Parts: sequence; structure tokens; C-alpha cells
Amino acid sequence: MKKILLLVGIASSFFRLQAQVQFSTSTGTYTALTGATLLSDSVIWDDPESDLKSAYYNIGFSVKGASINGKEITIGDGFIYFEDATGDNGLYFETTGLDLIDRGFIDDKKALSPISAQVTGNAGSRIFKIEWKNFGFYGEYSDSGTVDDYGNIQIWI
Repeated sequence: MKKILLLVGIASSFFRLQAQVQFSTSTGTYTALTGATLLSDSVIWDDPESDLKSAYYNIGFSVKGASINGKEITIGDGFIYFEDATGDNGLYFETTGLDLIDRGFIDDKKALSPISAQVTGNAGSRIFKIEWKNFGFYGEYSDSGTVDDYGNIQIWI
């Protein structure tokens, strides 16, 4: 049985948070997102923020905190980042801190690790969900030339 560690709103920032943020984590049976928008297309990614055309995504509602009121995020390898209009401040949500890669990176033939996103709920109680599915680890690739180990992560905000 696959298990997922659901990381909800794990945030760090380069400055003091000015809003109250509630964090929680839970474990349970992994359930992939259904009906989500594929952000990675057929791209074999290493650093999604530079590899993907859709690495910038408008979630459709504002996330307030840390002097920002952001709707558009930058998508990276296991993290998302909200930036303010000036580019001076931001709100950073990270999952593992590891260097994630598409498992197709090993042979450059086919993308194997989709990144998808969706927004659920009604106005006032929306949830933005992003998923890195079946990703590999760059450390394994650089050490052994394989990408046999894999994981699945979702962030819900």
C-alpha cells in the first residue's frame, strides 16, 4: 500500500511572516489527483521553473501572507513560490528539500513524472493542489546513473 505524507502549507520565507498561517501534515493512502491540469506537458524536467513553459501558474484566488497577495506561482522541483508584484518579497512552500527530477531524465526518451495542478471548492473555501507524480531523485541519478527510487508529493493550499 502506498502512503503519502500530505504537506499542507509548509512555508518558509526570506522575511518575517505578517499573517497567521496554520500548518498541518497527515499520512494516509496515496490518492493521485484526478481531473487536474497537466503542467509538465511531455517535458522531461530537471528544474521545472526553467524547463516548463507553464512553470508560472495562476491559481485563480489570492493567498495572503508575508506582505504579498499572490495568485501566480512559480513551480519548481517539489516547491512553489508566490512572489509579490515588485519581486522583492515572496512566500515559499517546499516539500522535501531534495533535488527532484523526471524519471525520464535517464534516457531522454519519454517524460515519466507529470506535474499537475487543480483548484477545488467554491469561492471563499478554494483549495489549490499541486502534484509531482512518480518523480525521481537527482542524487540517485548523479551517484549511480539510475532513477529507480521514486515518490509522489502533493501540496494543498
